[in-house]
Amino acid sequence: RISDLAGTGGDSEGNNPRVKVTVYSSPKGKELYSVSATVAGSTFRALLRPHAAGAVVSIAAECTYGCPPGKAAVTTLSDVLFGDVWFCAGSNNMASHLRYTSTRNDTVASVRDGKYDDVRIFGLESNSNFAQPWSRPSDALEGGTFLSYSASCWYFAESLRDALGPRKSPPLGLIHVSAAQSSIVDWMDDDALAKCKDVPPRGADNPAGYFDARVAPFADAVTVRGFLWYAGEADMAYDAVLGSYARKSGYACLQVEMVRSWRTRFAATPGTTDIQAPFGIVTLHPTGAMGKPADAGTMRWAQTGGYGVLPNPAMRETFQAQAYDLGDLYSGRECYDAGCCGTDTRRWAYSPVAPGNMCHGEGGGDAKCREICESGRCDGYCSSLAGTNFLAGPEQPRTKRAVGERLAGAAAATAYGNGSPITGPTIAGCKKDGNTLVVRFHKALLAGDVVDVRDYKGGMSKMEVLIDPDHFCAQRSRSDPTRCVDDGYGHEIEGGAVDSSKWMTVDISSDASVDTGGQGSGRNEIIADLSSTGGVAHAVRYAWEGSCCSDDEIAPGTECPTASCPVVGRMSNLPANPFIAKITRLGRCECLHPQTCHMFDEHAPHWHDPLAAKGWKFLAVVAGIAALTLGGVRRWRRRAWEDEEEDYELEKLTGEHARFLTEGFAEVAQEDEDDNDERRPYKDDVDVEGETSRLTNGESSSPDAFHEEDEEEDFDVW
Repeated sequence: RISDLAGTGGDSEGNNPRVKVTVYSSPKGKELYSVSATVAGSTFRALLRPHAAGAVVSIAAECTYGCPPGKAAVTTLSDVLFGDVWFCAGSNNMASHLRYTSTRNDTVASVRDGKYDDVRIFGLESNSNFAQPWSRPSDALEGGTFLSYSASCWYFAESLRDALGPRKSPPLGLIHVSAAQSSIVDWMDDDALAKCKDVPPRGADNPAGYFDARVAPFADAVTVRGFLWYAGEADMAYDAVLGSYARKSGYACLQVEMVRSWRTRFAATPGTTDIQAPFGIVTLHPTGAMGKPADAGTMRWAQTGGYGVLPNPAMRETFQAQAYDLGDLYSGRECYDAGCCGTDTRRWAYSPVAPGNMCHGEGGGDAKCREICESGRCDGYCSSLAGTNFLAGPEQPRTKRAVGERLAGAAAATAYGNGSPITGPTIAGCKKDGNTLVVRFHKALLAGDVVDVRDYKGGMSKMEVLIDPDHFCAQRSRSDPTRCVDDGYGHEIEGGAVDSSKWMTVDISSDASVDTGGQGSGRNEIIADLSSTGGVAHAVRYAWEGSCCSDDEIAPGTECPTASCPVVGRMSNLPANPFIAKITRLGRCECLHPQTCHMFDEHAPHWHDPLAAKGWKFLAVVAGIAALTLGGVRRWRRRAWEDEEEDYELEKLTGEHARFLTEGFAEVAQEDEDDNDERRPYKDDVDVEGETSRLTNGESSSPDAFHEEDEEEDFDVW
């Protein structure tokens, strides 16, 4: 600020001050270069030249003209380190402190040893965090502020440096600006908000939001390498419309537009932040559903814009850290709400660690709390709490290191090109045949990995099928969970109650007939056994509700280990991306737009001869030949058995940018603003061998539950 140099205005004659910024080498103090700063009102800014990562300089700002007498004309910043800056923002879980994580002691030991002295941290004061001036972590630790810093932001930097190694990792700078209880609209400017419908208002206690105060100032001052965003729980609590980017509606649209607006704002000055700077998003963890477990999967889907995976056509150069399997070891609320754990971990010692707990009065509170606390079910929970408390309850899990590790792994591939997988298994399509449902995953996104099903005996497969099509619902009413307010097409289902019991859990397995030898060359599919439903399956979903251990809240004191959902990449250990899809009369998956999952390789070993199965397949071939004869727009051809699983495969993700192209995903057409517009968006259907690419406009379809899929679309897989 000008006030740091020469007051808040010009000289006594009313002239505006002039400021020169000089950069000196450190520690010798040799002048490297000077630039004139741009003065605007009470502030000035200067664009410095690029420096090699690891360069250390000092920077002096000097008022050369228009300085009132009596003011210091020069101010100096010392020990300025050049590297990659990452911008961390969000709500409660990004704000949650390091001291409330179970792995903090290992981090503290490493920081004391100086292991991360090439990292610098900065944070704004908020309703949940103290101000953190730019510091080495070791200095912040000595000053008593380090353990109050954002855990997710710090563990990202720690894990990224460890993943890249000290030789390849640039120095890292972290800027943390989160605010607890904030929703996504609080972080967006008015222009970005105007691009979406079904947008809730900002909170009455913060009508201006945080964009102008906590985002824009850094866009004008810092070049960042990328962004990290961890939020969503407040939006669930406020009952926000989750929507779909295909309809430009709700959270899904807001997430896309927030990413775009931040990038545009930070890249406004040429030569600074890249307009496609990497953007990492943490999806909702189990307790982040805020009492709405039925909509947790839809929220995670909305956090990808409705594509089911990051990156995607609407959000390029983005990446995600799935957190649906990263709930706290003890995520059930009852032990916490009952206040069963005193500071000395004794049972029946009601404790202030549970603010607002449901037990009141002296002598033990009500009978329900007494029963919970005296049962012994909370002993393990209390022991765990004695070691590491919650910041504000199970909604903020203490497992933030795992979040940081997943963010760092994806960033290492997206921003630094280390070639590792950027995401877990992602649905490409499915095929139902009798009592078997085969779900296939995008092979390209696996980056050479193999889809695996871990042993879940005694647990849950998290794979469910719907036995009654009338009970398919994308979002329910918070006040009445049996009422469906979004059928997947943006319409409320009139009349009738939506019953979650119509979703039945089924057993799953990987293709054990193929021995990959750990070389990553095996199948990219899993098999669901439908014998328990008599072969009935109108829809399928995976990891859509609850935690890896339950579809609802965990029983008091029950442990649910992190990362325990069964479907993962065998080598990456990344969990499969949650999905939900209708199953058409032809036995194929149909995801909600803009996500597509109609792609299934007909020539996989299960069905290498498509003409030998059912009569309709023969008719499909006839229809295909007729379409070619009549000069139809679709191309029909049959591939040899040796082609294995290459058709409909996305183009391989490549190193430096981990760029995810749009093949196989729906390009979102500009939707009519009329809420009753039911057109299906465009589909981008690409021949991966590079011979042809065609864009076909989907025909108008009914929003009724389980509209029948055009047969041409299914036969196209041949």
